[in-house]
Amino acid sequence: MDLQHNHNRKGCMTRAEGRGRLGLIAILGVATFVISAVAIGTSSQAQLAPVASTPWPMFRHDLSHTGLSQFSTSNNGGTLQWKFLTGNHVESSPAIGADGTIYFGSDDGNFYAVDPSGNLKWSFTTQNSSIVRSSPSIGADGTIYFGSEGGKSYGGVYALNPDGSQKWFYPTLFDVDSSPALGADGTVYIGTAGWTLDAISPNGTLNWKTTFGSYLVSSPAIGADGTIYVGCDDGNLYSVSPSGSVNWAFPAGVGGVVGSPAIGANGTIYVGSIGGEIFAVNPDGTQQWSFNTGNVIESSPAIGADGTIYFNSWEGLLYALNPDGSEKWTSLVAVDVAAATSPVIGADGTIYVGGTLAVLYAINSADGSQKWVYTPDANDHSSDESSPAIGADGTIYIGSVDANLYAIGGPISATATPTTTSTATPVATVTSTATVTLTPTATATATTTPTTTATATTTATVTATATTTATVTATATATATATPTVTITATPTTTATATPTTTSTPTTTATVTATQTTTATVTTTATATSVPTATAPATSTVTATSTATSTTTATATPTPSPTPTSVTATLLPPILQFGTVGLGQASPTSVVTLTNVNNGNPLTIRGWSIGPDFAVVGSTCPSVLNPGQSCTYTIAFQPENAGPLVELFRVFEGSNVQKVRLLGIGLDVSTGGGQ
Repeated sequence: MDLQHNHNRKGCMTRAEGRGRLGLIAILGVATFVISAVAIGTSSQAQLAPVASTPWPMFRHDLSHTGLSQFSTSNNGGTLQWKFLTGNHVESSPAIGADGTIYFGSDDGNFYAVDPSGNLKWSFTTQNSSIVRSSPSIGADGTIYFGSEGGKSYGGVYALNPDGSQKWFYPTLFDVDSSPALGADGTVYIGTAGWTLDAISPNGTLNWKTTFGSYLVSSPAIGADGTIYVGCDDGNLYSVSPSGSVNWAFPAGVGGVVGSPAIGANGTIYVGSIGGEIFAVNPDGTQQWSFNTGNVIESSPAIGADGTIYFNSWEGLLYALNPDGSEKWTSLVAVDVAAATSPVIGADGTIYVGGTLAVLYAINSADGSQKWVYTPDANDHSSDESSPAIGADGTIYIGSVDANLYAIGGPISATATPTTTSTATPVATVTSTATVTLTPTATATATTTPTTTATATTTATVTATATTTATVTATATATATATPTVTITATPTTTATATPTTTSTPTTTATVTATQTTTATVTTTATATSVPTATAPATSTVTATSTATSTTTATATPTPSPTPTSVTATLLPPILQFGTVGLGQASPTSVVTLTNVNNGNPLTIRGWSIGPDFAVVGSTCPSVLNPGQSCTYTIAFQPENAGPLVELFRVFEGSNVQKVRLLGIGLDVSTGGGQ
């Protein structure tokens, strides 16, 4: 089937949501199909696969698809290091080479190599600029493998040399959104939209292909004995031998399997399904347990070092299950996890997962609480189908529908709250050349310039200038202030007040300027004491040098993250199924209802988005929905692409996103089928 998507934007705040690669609830039973394996060559039993020894060599990190990095991310504070802009959505998940090069594809039809500083090393354009949503795998010799869309004309698998030149291209004649896994002998295993699992030799020729009951966007995982495990949109998890024969098929409930399986240390296979369940399956194909979320699972599970299984569901929740299938916790993840992204885990236990609108969340594995979230602004920066990759320095790389690849890392940002106690004891020297008499009615002009230099944490410089009326005789005594607000009073009739420039960091600098003028010239010595607020009566020229002792206590707190918001609205039903419709035709309409369930506050509706094969043909929704009220959106299926299609309708309300899953099959009447 040709799933090259039209990315024209539709409606208010719309963007293309083509999901030809995602699962469709199976409309045909697996018993209808004859699963066949066509052997073209041979493939030896795999024990250890020849993937590169790099920080993140393939989708889900390793052949078991654990999503678990060997590198700690404890110093990652969620700050943007850089972003690399492509020409369209980045829904491919990145891989990382031995030298830190990041490899990924884009919907603009290019495959990119970017260095760790965010600079382009090279790019490779696929045939007919076909979409690249497949995630790359890196071989031990540095060869990079990935699939591309392009349908019957251009779909296939590429092998590139480390310099970006093409090594070979294998035409599958169907879209390839699955990500490759490499066997011990270098065989490339990958699923296709032509309903096949293909085994391609290291030189680009076909070893064998096995045909299943529907298309495969699930990426194969490989067990320690070389067995290949892959999900299929016919609703089954399959176990396939390295020679291409099917060992068993495990029915994963109603709906397809579009996520990729993960293999635990004891050989247990974990996989989620469109039907909303995650299953633990023994290596012989029998079920250990299942956990029902009640909502669609497109995510691929990750497995922690302690055996905890992490995955997210379509309603935006992140789950943690114990190895026995019991629930450890469920995290709201501050509103919304992207439907098709999958979590990864740092060696320190922090979980990273892409969001809807937000680029990336960091989650504590102990309780599911949020450590931080990164997003540039309130616009849509969803990772959508891209999943994170973790670099050797703990940097997280992830793609976004805003066409960027993001590098997020750096130290934990902090807010410093200093508590400063300063005691300054300046010794002031006053120089004058005349003796005057101080009376309330006499007029005199004096120049006083105290300068205070403080050592240690707090430094204050005070220069005072004021005009006074005074007649001065004998000695002057000055008291100066060296902290945030300084008031200097020169005589009974004149007060000069100045506010310093203060930097409130663990080191505080205060600068105060004032000038006092008098006709008196005096030679004398004065003592100045600096306290938090100082008043300095002076009638002469004063130069003060002081040594300040400062005690500063700073409390550093990680950048605060948003508090998960409560439910404000519902958008129901969660799934609409439209059946089969010819290309260029329209289905009967269906209605979804948005309800403000927040009893206290009105709901602001910011807009909506819908995929390219569906359309909003009517709406009763205002810009503000009062508490308890409902409104509707009327949706039709108008396929532009052939084959099973899974897309999203989203309503942006307040700071939240409500979603409905849209399912349909586009029928190419010119060929008589959808494939």
